[in-house]
Amino acid sequence: MASQIDVINKAGRLLGQPSLTALATATKWEREAAAAWALTRDSELQAQPWNFARRRKELAASETAPVFDFEYAYPCPADCLQVVNCPELDRRQWTVEDSGADGEEVKSILTKWNNGDALNVLYIAQITEVSKWPPLFCDAVAARLAMDLCETITQSNTKLDAAAQRYGEAISLARHMNAIEKPAQQRIVGDYVLVRG
Repeated sequence: MASQIDVINKAGRLLGQPSLTALATATKWEREAAAAWALTRDSELQAQPWNFARRRKELAASETAPVFDFEYAYPCPADCLQVVNCPELDRRQWTVEDSGADGEEVKSILTKWNNGDALNVLYIAQITEVSKWPPLFCDAVAARLAMDLCETITQSNTKLDAAAQRYGEAISLARHMNAIEKPAQQRIVGDYVLVRG
């Protein structure tokens, strides 16, 4: 199982940086990698509905209704990066926005439907434990980290091009394997198609 240090070391190898045994702030590479880690991780998790990051949860309606347009607000789980689906509702019947009292707004699913009953949701979770990531996703995050930090660390366009190419290959392979693991999805048929027959 990979660790955060393994992923950072893989990114460092792409940039010609020495391997780390622990994440400290002694060198520029360590400081920059530590500063970029969370944003790089979360952006890669959010960019694709990764199977390993999918979570299902039943949400309770908030006691505070949305100000207008919607009747019910369902606060998203704290680890939610992206809502994928609410199986009981048609996709046109809900949206995701910050909702709540000023200063206390939380990311919520808003809808006019469901009568305030519990709402099932499928979402992409913020998976911070690297040991739970598939190896191909680790490769993709390492290449993305290398690409993001290349200018700061090396000021080399050649290394930036190599990191970008490696990222393209890694993310393509990770997405491909993610798609293979996912069962065939039911096509959503819109009203227009139904009317046309």
